[in-house]
Amino acid sequence: MPIQLNFDEERRYPDDPSEITIPVLLTHGEKSLRIAAKADPGAQVLRETSSRKDGKIRTDRTEERA
Repeated sequence: MPIQLNFDEERRYPDDPSEITIPVLLTHGEKSLRIAAKADPGAQVLRETSSRKDGKIRTDRTEERA
């Protein structure tokens, strides 16, 4: 099942099927660092859902290709 993510900002990236470079701002307290992160367009996604029934928690995990 495809997942759609919506963002307020749109960016264009070079057409490279092996990777996507994403600008990232890491912040901890008053310190921050700008870096470039690499996203793998063929990465796997682990989806986890939890439900509660009869006082018991059930967790289902499914793995998908992104």
